[in-house]
Amino acid sequence: MSNNQLSFTGTLVCGPGASTDGTFPAGSTTIPFSTNPDPKPASASTGDQVVNVNNPSFAALPGVGAGGVVTQGTFLFIRTLGTMQVRTTTYNSGGNVQAVEVINGVKAVEFDPGAYLVLLEVLGSGQVEYFVSGPQ
Repeated sequence: MSNNQLSFTGTLVCGPGASTDGTFPAGSTTIPFSTNPDPKPASASTGDQVVNVNNPSFAALPGVGAGGVVTQGTFLFIRTLGTMQVRTTTYNSGGNVQAVEVINGVKAVEFDPGAYLVLLEVLGSGQVEYFVSGPQ
């Protein structure tokens, strides 16, 4: 097992396209972000994956879950070009938990190490980029 670590850092900025005397309000909102903990253990990762999908029902994305490179995902970055449904399945000692969300653009999620990602599926048509990492 490697000792790789993940750092997801950046800044969310929202405000006018240009700050001039004629624009009101001239201010903007800036929110820095990072992982918890930072850096995060990432001994296993899918790497940057880009796939074209055309799924009339949910289909698993490669590299996540049983038989995949990442079996305990604690970080997910996903970006869709177009509206898609994304289904995540997380481990839970009382039974796995599924969540379905409609995504059109970017989503980043950190999963609790005790309730890690075990399956990532999409439904829809278009291009999907994703990255999953975790301790295993």
